[in-house]
Amino acid sequence: MNLSEKRLLGVKITSTPQNELIEILASRLKKHQKTVIFTPNPEILVKAYQNASFSKVLNKSDINIPDGVGIRLFLGTPVIKGRQFMLDVLSSMNAYRQHAFLIGGDSKTMAKCVKKLSHLYPSLAVTSIAGPMLNNQGNADTEIDRLIQKDITDRILKERPDFLFVGFGAPKQELWINNNIEKLPVYGAMAVGGSFDYLAGTALIPPRFVNNLHLEWLWRLITQPKRLIRVFMAVIVFPILVVKEKIFKNSL
Repeated sequence: MNLSEKRLLGVKITSTPQNELIEILASRLKKHQKTVIFTPNPEILVKAYQNASFSKVLNKSDINIPDGVGIRLFLGTPVIKGRQFMLDVLSSMNAYRQHAFLIGGDSKTMAKCVKKLSHLYPSLAVTSIAGPMLNNQGNADTEIDRLIQKDITDRILKERPDFLFVGFGAPKQELWINNNIEKLPVYGAMAVGGSFDYLAGTALIPPRFVNNLHLEWLWRLITQPKRLIRVFMAVIVFPILVVKEKIFKNSL
């Protein structure tokens, strides 16, 4: 079973159906094949369009799930929510009694995530650590943050988890994974954005009717007004760039 892909704004998007994708991922985890998963949404694709280095990093992943109704509108791929896919990955790991390591967020949020996941997946080993502050290249800048980064590396070398879940926000989380994945003894990593906040209950999950109407962007704007610029990029800038790209290609 092979992965299928499409492209949007220069970034590959995995178009394999979600149920097949979970089977492929479970097989890769069982075989200890190193796998990197990113969750590009319209906002992330806009950032990649504006930053060629970030676009290159996104295209180095093994799986880029289509996380956003805007992507579905232009590619016809079903939406795969990043936070749900994270739980699907964890469920697969639970079946094989593997070890998940969570990185990012503050210590209280991470502790809540570990408690919740330990309840949901009793056969899964779960540990966590609060991450450092990162610069725009995905690296720790200050001495304190470099010490935190070293602590993360030391913990991973000691615990040897199977898979990392990294939540620094885009593009820092993707860049951090790209900078570190090859030198860490793990079988892969997934960028999870704000999923830790939803899991810990510090962010409100949209009601089902909001998801059914594909209005999660409006829900986020109402519950988190500081996301105004990010919502604008996803709802206004993204479709303009895609239409512009399509017109340009058709004119050639």
